[in-house]
Amino acid sequence: MPVLPLSGVDYVLLDYGTYLHFASIATNNGHDGNSNPAPFLMPARIESLTDFSHRAVHLAAVLGKKIASTYYGTSPHHSYYNGCSAGGRQGISVASRYPEDFDGIVVGAPAVNWNHFIGADGIWTTYVAANTSSAIPLPLWGTVITQEILRQCDGLDGRLDGIITDPSLCLWDPDTLLCGPEDDGTTCLTQDQADGLRKLYQPVRGTNGDIIFPAYDPGAEGDPTLPFPMNGVIPTITTVRRPLLDQLNRVVWYLTHQSLYSIADLVQLCDIRRAHAAVRWILGL
Repeated sequence: MPVLPLSGVDYVLLDYGTYLHFASIATNNGHDGNSNPAPFLMPARIESLTDFSHRAVHLAAVLGKKIASTYYGTSPHHSYYNGCSAGGRQGISVASRYPEDFDGIVVGAPAVNWNHFIGADGIWTTYVAANTSSAIPLPLWGTVITQEILRQCDGLDGRLDGIITDPSLCLWDPDTLLCGPEDDGTTCLTQDQADGLRKLYQPVRGTNGDIIFPAYDPGAEGDPTLPFPMNGVIPTITTVRRPLLDQLNRVVWYLTHQSLYSIADLVQLCDIRRAHAAVRWILGL
């Protein structure tokens, strides 16, 4: 059972399951087709929120087994789940809420700490902010920065294979990429750029020194499908502000796009109505 983290049904992943000879089913998680998923996540639409939180995956599993049993004349002997990002979070949620639904769950990059995850992404982009002296041209990330990170950290596990086995052990030094007097800046960095990089690969901390989110993993910047935060641009929909809940002795980062407030706490393994109460409190409703 594949699950798409965005809106609509991912027919490519559905085809992947059937290609491997699985009877497969996918869910749109309560989304309204392939339209913008934000409106359905408003607190007033509690049923859609509950679907997105956990129920859609559970009901799809139940329905999929019934369809397979009817078609093949026998009940499935094993069932598996595969999800990434928000789908990964749902995999963890379904394992907690409905442990009998699947015999195995493949969880990829689960977004289980959405508040801090979105906040950290906004903070990271300020370190290499567009139109500032710390901005780094996108081509340099893969051709220069990633290569230097590999040079310094690839061999930490005793093998030079292009893989950093444990990125948390990679304490690489961006100053090795500083431009010399004769460099033109196409294969090296200025001091401001190096300083921004140094912050990017350190944990994000709050006003009291508490870790809000772990450091950006060295090597992750080499993925060309993830242009942010390397492009230094914070998308409007994920613009962040700070702080709100100082009385909790921590910094809470929240989204300015109101329809996404509901996502922020909902993706945690917490009571959905308590999340809505927090949203209403933040918005002053």
